[in-house]
Amino acid sequence: MIALMLIPAVLVLMKCSKDQPSINSGQSKELTELQIFKERVHHFMDLADQQRNGTQLKSGDKVSLDSAFFYLDATFNYTYCFPASTYNNMIWDTTYLEYPVDQNNEALMDDVTDAYNEAVDSIRQAYRDISDTSKKLIAVVFEALGTDASDNMQLMAIAHIGTGSSLQSMLDANGDFDPDDEYWWLRDSYKCDYSGSKGAPNIIDEELMFKYKPAPPPNKKYHYYDLETVQFEWDNYPNPDGNTDNYCDYFIYYASESVATITDETKCLDYGQTPLAIHEMDFYLDGLDDIISDWLENSNPEGKYFESVYTFSYSSSIYDLYIYHQPMLTMGKRFVVYEDEEPFPISID
Repeated sequence: MIALMLIPAVLVLMKCSKDQPSINSGQSKELTELQIFKERVHHFMDLADQQRNGTQLKSGDKVSLDSAFFYLDATFNYTYCFPASTYNNMIWDTTYLEYPVDQNNEALMDDVTDAYNEAVDSIRQAYRDISDTSKKLIAVVFEALGTDASDNMQLMAIAHIGTGSSLQSMLDANGDFDPDDEYWWLRDSYKCDYSGSKGAPNIIDEELMFKYKPAPPPNKKYHYYDLETVQFEWDNYPNPDGNTDNYCDYFIYYASESVATITDETKCLDYGQTPLAIHEMDFYLDGLDDIISDWLENSNPEGKYFESVYTFSYSSSIYDLYIYHQPMLTMGKRFVVYEDEEPFPISID
């Protein structure tokens, strides 16, 4: 159910006159970008509903691949996702889709609406299968995997389903953890005294969500689209102090038996280990904070906004045992819309 590896992709918004509802020149000057966006989305929603209900005849209309991605991504997130919802756990559910592509790199709109409806059905069933009543669909990230030998575009849709509810930041007035805030390295685990149900990745992610995803203006909400996910690798972010002893060697958590024996002390992110009298939770929170801030500022040409962060925890023993974290940043473009607009719960047919 969990997607372990993702292929980052940017879904580009293209304005193709063939693909969007007609707007005369007088109207186009008055319509805002948001209004045009909503017209395109509602146009596609209507086509998808007609296709599902069997009331739409095959039109033969074609769309560019960029526009097909826009329709899938923007319509799903606008219609069914609640990105402002709070949560303290995240489930990633992956659905695979495809539709034929012709020699001009275009797709039939009928095939794109079919793929959309298949995605809705698959993610709706995955959502219903989760028994936790606090569940909410936060976002769906569509990613292109390329065309296969039969010229079918392969797509992956990753649904972010949140459960539970975040309370408030644990940090003190100086932005630091308490010395007693000691957490196990593994996601969905516990504190180092085996109490609770959250590990270090859960807590670090929550604190970053508090910082990077503020509440929208009163009576408004954010709508995200054109989402993409960026994967951060520990070995790209070494600690410049040059020490390698499984203690804060990188700004993303990593420890290896080839460096030193991995003990319970290594697996517990706590305060005061020698040689550095620092709190490991602060070290890794600040490290990932700087990584995300730098990425949003310097590797984000489209000016996308932080949507969420989710840190996986992995272990491997191919040669020597090593354990590590792998943070995933999801970001996207966004509009501010009124609260009474879409979305609708995906659980409703």
